[in-house]
Amino acid sequence: MRRHIHLLVSLLISTSVPVRADVVDEYVKAQMQTLHIPGLSIAVVEKGRLIKAAGYGLANMETDTPATPETVYKIASLSKQFLAAAVMLLVEEARSGWTTRQKNT
Repeated sequence: MRRHIHLLVSLLISTSVPVRADVVDEYVKAQMQTLHIPGLSIAVVEKGRLIKAAGYGLANMETDTPATPETVYKIASLSKQFLAAAVMLLVEEARSGWTTRQKNT
């Protein structure tokens, strides 16, 4: 029982010590300031595992709504260029079903 209390006290003390922000936080905040970005959300995925999800700044400046990892941003027609580039990468790598059908014809 004493061992568990000691462990709990050690855990509480260690969590109350201020922790330095990680490198990703520092980099994102510096870039946001340099590029005048009001807010953004990121997800870092490694080998299919979510390593970090965070929101920085404001999602909506008019309402002072903070950005979160779950924020949905209105991006207008910007996604069309990314979708077109992604499709072309798939075609170049011969991974799309369309490319496979074309080769077999």
